[in-house]
Order: sequence, then C-alpha cells, then structure tokens
Amino acid sequence: MYFDNRPCEQCGAEVELKPHETLEVNEPDSTIDERVCTNPDCETNRAGRAADAPKP
Repeated sequence: MYFDNRPCEQCGAEVELKPHETLEVNEPDSTIDERVCTNPDCETNRAGRAADAPKP
C-alpha cells in the first residue's frame, strides 16, 4: 500500500490521494495516485491549470 503524508508543497495544507483522472502518467517515477490539495484556494487547485503548473 502507498502512503504519502507530506503536506502540499505550495501552501502547506493536507493532501488527499486520489486516482489519476487519465491513464497516461507523464512522470516516469510517478504513482497511480494523484496528490490533491485540500485547500480550495491553493494555486494547485485552479481550474484549467497547465501541465507545468505547481503540484501539491
């Protein structure tokens, strides 16, 4: 089982792990889970963010 308890790198809020929305994972060492910041005002949660946008 995979655990990732690190806070968001952008705002420090708690992060939830959710399945990737697509099957394509662009990072060779990434996991099957996507880190999603729980802070709705965080820059990482902005709609339409680019692929090079900051990640939580």
